[in-house]
Amino acid sequence: MPFDFFLLKKFMKYILVILFFINAGCDGFNQSNLNSFDSAQNGLSSNVNYQLSIQSGPYEGRLVVDQIRNSSIKVLIPVGINSFVPTGDFSSAQWSLYGNTSQDENGFKTIEVNVPTNLIAQGVSTPSLTTLPNGDALDFLPSGEAQHIEFPMGSSGNARLHLYLSSPYLLGVFIQTSFDLATSNKYPVIPVNGLVPMGFFSTHPHRPPLNGGSLVFISLPR
Repeated sequence: MPFDFFLLKKFMKYILVILFFINAGCDGFNQSNLNSFDSAQNGLSSNVNYQLSIQSGPYEGRLVVDQIRNSSIKVLIPVGINSFVPTGDFSSAQWSLYGNTSQDENGFKTIEVNVPTNLIAQGVSTPSLTTLPNGDALDFLPSGEAQHIEFPMGSSGNARLHLYLSSPYLLGVFIQTSFDLATSNKYPVIPVNGLVPMGFFSTHPHRPPLNGGSLVFISLPR
């Protein structure tokens, strides 16, 4: 009987979901990396050494979370060599969000988004919960939906930033671009020097007329 790789892939996805929710319900998340605790932020730590990286795939080893400092979490989204994502700074005064798109000497682009922890803890008031812009569900959430805000990155309109909030401890950052990534892929996100998944990095293709993009979805330390 031939080996069924599809069933193995499906089984591993269920294991990842179970591990993710076990950690989302725990007090801590890798306690050895937590240096402080800010009860004023509804349990969210405001200054911790908390680094997460992509476990596998073409962006293996690249950071997607690099510290929580001054009550702000730095999320990094690798987009590779992509001319459809503009370089430069962006911000939203309404949500106190800011960030930039940088490019290294090889042309590889990374988007940095700084999200205030009080926004994550308090959430936002939206008329309804939403999925990703292309209609894909938010995996690991029972309804596949979450509170959502968005704004353009730069004046060109080629890229938009979407923020997804669910409970005080789950955060998704989605970069929507006019460049079609063509395939759906998902890779676990783990702590630096750790093994237990704390979320995932995924790519989402266009579903005309809706554009896809890249998503980082993570659980946060308490």
